[in-house]
Amino acid sequence: MGFGTAPKSKTKPVSDRTLGDLFTPATELKAAEGLKIAIWGRAKVGKSHFCLTPPGKIFVIDTESAIKTNIQSFPDEVRQRVHVADILQFSGLKDGSSEINYGEILDVLEDAITKILMAVRTDGERNVTVVIDSASDLWDWLGIWLNELPGVSHIGKDQDKVNRLEWGKANKRYAQAMLKLTMSGCNIICTYKAKDAVGSDGADLGFAKPRWQKNSKHLFDLVGVMEKVGDKRLLRFTGIDNGGRYGDKIPDLENPTWDRLMEHLKNNCGVTFW
Repeated sequence: MGFGTAPKSKTKPVSDRTLGDLFTPATELKAAEGLKIAIWGRAKVGKSHFCLTPPGKIFVIDTESAIKTNIQSFPDEVRQRVHVADILQFSGLKDGSSEINYGEILDVLEDAITKILMAVRTDGERNVTVVIDSASDLWDWLGIWLNELPGVSHIGKDQDKVNRLEWGKANKRYAQAMLKLTMSGCNIICTYKAKDAVGSDGADLGFAKPRWQKNSKHLFDLVGVMEKVGDKRLLRFTGIDNGGRYGDKIPDLENPTWDRLMEHLKNNCGVTFW
């Protein structure tokens, strides 16, 4: 730059979009396009069963090879609407070893999400539900993938812990996958496993928490914990890790199904979906 020469402006040119193009009056907003819900809990409390109860077409990204068993208790009419991607069948081994190739599994899972997004946009189909059962596995696999990724910095006496500055790589990949889901306009159900909460000294605190990526709660409209009480199942929305965008006092829902949840939200929160 020569003396007396003004620097070139780096300001991004203003687009020709109007306020009307960017903003819609709240009174003209339609019913919510789809519900994004996270359900977490202990094993065998009914999380996977709930995932198979929405109407319309259901795409299940199955990380546990369990849906093929759960679906047997449903009638043919439901099974004809459910499409399952059994991710573990794509779990190839690393060349010359007996170790699972987690990078390949993650590629297949992300590809499944992308293909659903493309199909929904092309077909214009509504009332589609996408399930990840379990999204805890997605986050666990990303941790293993990061640990084994060439060039990643490790710390600790045995160099067995990933440097915390490297976790941005796993967080970014998780965020991209989840963002694609939210862009689909579909109903989204992600299940998460429970883990025992522990203090800084490693002592058991006597309660459970969801095993998820730290920002997961912000991705969903609603978060609930599934519990089994006697012969009943309860979906609870109160508690530090639960709740959502529809108020803080949503009553528990007994023996939840998708239709019962829709009615529950309408009656208690005034929320309607297409």
